[in-house]
Amino acid sequence: MKYILVSKERVLAELGKGTGREYAGGTDVCVCPECGYEELHSRGISCNQKTCPECGNPLTGKGAPGEI
Repeated sequence: MKYILVSKERVLAELGKGTGREYAGGTDVCVCPECGYEELHSRGISCNQKTCPECGNPLTGKGAPGEI
């Protein structure tokens, strides 16, 4: 078995990058599961940190407009 030494800084820099959509920046659209309101996702701000301007519920992420 091989072990690779990696610095703490490198590990922390890579943390949360994931693969697929997470690595590419996550979701494309934030949507309200209650009323269907949609807005484009802003990189660096999680959809669930935003609230729907129409009904006040937390938004959730989805892949692309029209996709659930």
